[in-house]
Order: sequence, then structure tokens, then C-alpha cells
Amino acid sequence: MKKIVCILSGVLAFIFFSYSTVEAHGFGQRYDLPVPLPMFLYGAAFTVAVSFVLITVFLRPRTVSSHFPSYNTRNLPGIGSLIHSFSLIMVFKILSVSFLFLTVLTGIFGTDKPAENFSVIFVWIIWWVGFAFFSILIGNFWNTLNPWGVCYDLVSYILNKIGFKSTSVAVFKYQAKWELWPAVILFILFAWFENIYPFNADPRHLGIAIILYSIFTWVGMYLFSKDIWLNQCDPFSLMFKTFGLFAPFFVNINTKKSLKSIFVRSFAVGLIDSPVRSVSYTVFVITLLGTVTFDGFKETPLWFEIDSGLYMYFSWMYPLVSWLGGGWSVLSESLGIIAIPLILLILLLLCSAVVSKLVDSTWENRWVYANLFTLSLVPIAIAYHISHYLHYLVSTGQYIIPLFSDPFGFGWDIFGTATFKPILTLINVKFVWYLAVISIVTGHIVGVYISHVVGMRKLQDVKLTLKSQYPMIVVMILYTVISLWIMAQPIVE
Repeated sequence: MKKIVCILSGVLAFIFFSYSTVEAHGFGQRYDLPVPLPMFLYGAAFTVAVSFVLITVFLRPRTVSSHFPSYNTRNLPGIGSLIHSFSLIMVFKILSVSFLFLTVLTGIFGTDKPAENFSVIFVWIIWWVGFAFFSILIGNFWNTLNPWGVCYDLVSYILNKIGFKSTSVAVFKYQAKWELWPAVILFILFAWFENIYPFNADPRHLGIAIILYSIFTWVGMYLFSKDIWLNQCDPFSLMFKTFGLFAPFFVNINTKKSLKSIFVRSFAVGLIDSPVRSVSYTVFVITLLGTVTFDGFKETPLWFEIDSGLYMYFSWMYPLVSWLGGGWSVLSESLGIIAIPLILLILLLLCSAVVSKLVDSTWENRWVYANLFTLSLVPIAIAYHISHYLHYLVSTGQYIIPLFSDPFGFGWDIFGTATFKPILTLINVKFVWYLAVISIVTGHIVGVYISHVVGMRKLQDVKLTLKSQYPMIVVMILYTVISLWIMAQPIVE
């Protein structure tokens, strides 16, 4: 394993130092590539291909046969008891609920200027982008901090104390055949709202959306029980859980959903030790990857050409969505945000069918192998998430500092930070671009490694495992090129 890490680090260093002037997504500044774009893409594809060869050479069944080790942080002297203390957990829960109510109140009653309203900056940058980064790099603590879950527990406790029927018992039994499909559907709706809805940055619309989601979530918890709803139906719980599988810290949770123990492990180990057993989870991961990919793809010249073509064939459908405002793009992008995940799912199934034929001499086990290799795609989704949103978080995220003092935009200065001016050049443009390139290439390499490990664990045969990886490496290389091409468009156009 150490040999693999060292060699891959050298290969990544080559990529890092090969390019001196580039542009990070969202900067609005042009930097000419020192080499033609095709050579740039070939280099990235070559890096992923080399990583496949190295992993194939050095990885052996004995190194992947058992679970990876982890360490219980409760055993850390001093700090172990502190981070597991009930008081600390309660402080974070209170903060979580406070931010929820502040977000709703500022959205409904605050200024209608997005940049001056706490709700817009907090939801789209601090929570959606920032907490996702936290879940990726630190761990998934959403089950504990989820403000809707905290509120539901509090109300349930009060009602039970005054003699009402326990709300922990489900009114209806959740059917096993439903799997995670509610979460898939709700995530698609959220992705549409985030990427396409014309008024997603309007504080009033955002506040109303949060209220509707809150009511829907609490009703779902009441009907099917809180645990079932959050684990099976809530898209954000499932997304943060998925990202958290990559993180070094993970939690064991007792029946009251409080932190029991926090363990530390190597990065990405959770993606290896958590097998996928449902088609719906595979579709969820593909949707997660596809929607963030489309968010970048819709800014490319190729999408503008596709958009024109769609208008020729589907313009008759525009009256169906014209009431939403936003023009034709609402319909075309709605089609796109559904089409990209579907294309990726079809590609995964074709790949899995080939694996089934190579390994089992039948085409019938495609879903078995699709589920098996699904989590190897998560590092790719993470890499693209980091590449796409890093500058957005670091630059625009600074606006939350003055908004803490003036959340409603009424001219307050509660904490003395209202006059703070964001430093939009806080990080170097080239640094962000290099980090984006490295994260995408590294994400694909980690995906190749995970695919190889889970394949070897299932097949228990070096030759069969190698056969199973041929289609996957083709997909990994292809997606590496596509991802970097999308990121490079502002450079060459």
C-alpha cells in the first residue's frame, strides 16, 4: 500500500508541475494553457491509466481480505471525553436549530437582496457547499445535528411527558420495496430547485421552500418514524452519509441518535467497507454525480448548441413551464438535469453487463456488479464537488461574516462585523485550478483503487478481478477527460 501511495504521489506531482497558467472555475479570468487542450486531457487520462497498472501490480488478495483498522477517539486522553460530552452535543444541536429558525425568519422577513440576506448565503454556501465539504473531509455528523430531527425529538419528548401517544411508533409500515426511491426523487427535485428554478436565490422563495420541506419532513417522520424517514427518504441525510463514507471520522449512534463513539480511519475506507445492496442507492449515487456534472456542463459552448437543438424539437412544451419564469432555459435545463444522470446510469449498466459477461459468462448479473462498483464513483463525485465549488465557498462564503451582524439586511451591527468587506482574492487563481485538476485526477485514481478492492473481495481471484476492471477503467478514463474538459472550457473559449 505504501508503494502505491508513493508512486501515485509522484505521478500526481508530474501533473501539478506540467501546467503553469490556467483558470479555476468561476473566477472570470482567462489563463492560456501552455499546451493544447487535447494534450492536457491525454495527460490526465494517462495518469489514471498508469494508476490502474500500478494498483493491479501491487494489490493482492491478502491486503484486502479484511476490514481496515479504526481507532476509537474516546480513548484519547482528555479530548476523548470532551468530544463525546453530552453538553457539547447539546450546544451544537441548539446552534443547528437556531440557524434553521434564523434562516426561515430572514428569508421571509428580511431584505429581498440575496447578497444582503442571511438565508441565501447560509443555505447555498455555508450549508450546501460548506457542510458537504465538512462531511467529506471530517465526517458525517448530520444525523446528530439535523435540526429537523432535533426539533422532532424535542416535541416528541414534550408530548410524551404530558401524556400523548408516543411519536416514535410509526403510523404506517414503510414497505421494503420502496427502498431509497423517495430520497432519489426528492434529491432530483432539490437539484432542480438549486440549479434551474429561476428564483432559487430569492429569499422569500427560499424561505417558503424551507417551510414546505420542514412540514413535509415532520409529517414523514410522524407517519413512518423518524429513523425510517431520515434513513430511507431524506435526500440530505443520504447525501451526507454517502460523502461521510470518504471521511476519516465516523460515528456509532445509540438508539437515541446521540453520539456514542467517534472513530478515526483512513480516507475512503468507508466506501470499501459499506457494500451497496439496493438498486435505488446506485441510482442515488449516479444522480448525485450527474447533477453536479450538469451544473458545470450547462456553462459550456456544447450545451448552448444542444440547447438550440432542443428548442427546435421541444419548444412546443415551453408553455407548460412558462409560468415559472426564467425563459426557455428552464425547460431545456430540466431535460438536461434528467438526461445526464440517465446517460451515466446507462453507461454504468453497460459497463456492469460487460463485467458480468467477462466474469460469469452471462449478461444477467449487471445490477449485481453495478451495485458492487457504485461507491467507487463517490470519490469522483467528491472531486468534482470540490473542483466546482471551492472558489465559490472561499470567496462568496465570506459574505456570511457581515451577515452574522445584520442577518435581515436592516442595517444592524450586532457583533461589529457588518462593515467587513470580503477579500475575493483570498486565494490564488492558479492554486485553485491546480487543486481542481489534482482533485479530479486523484478522485478517479481513488475510484480505480476502490473498484479494484471491492472486486477482489467479491471474486477472490486475481485474474477474474483484473477482467472485471477493464470496463471500469475505460469508464474512469472517459469521465476524467469529460470532467477536465468541462473545467477547461473557460480557458479555451
